[in-house]
Amino acid sequence: MDAIIAPPIPAPNPDAPEDRRARAAAAWQAAFDPDHLIDQRAIAGAAAQAPLSDRDGCPQFDPVAFADLVTFIAEMPF
Repeated sequence: MDAIIAPPIPAPNPDAPEDRRARAAAAWQAAFDPDHLIDQRAIAGAAAQAPLSDRDGCPQFDPVAFADLVTFIAEMPF
């Protein structure tokens, strides 16, 4: 019986769009929701949609626009 060899799992890429969005969302939450009171689904939804920019070499969301989008998503009736 031949052994099945799986390909190696690639290392996380910090430049991948999903990693950059996750880092930007984590940075926003650390600054504006350090007690994690906001619904995480709303933050994740906003992170998937909000424009991403680089400031000081770090991916970031516009704090005010991102907060508005998080609030909008959190207040949706579903």
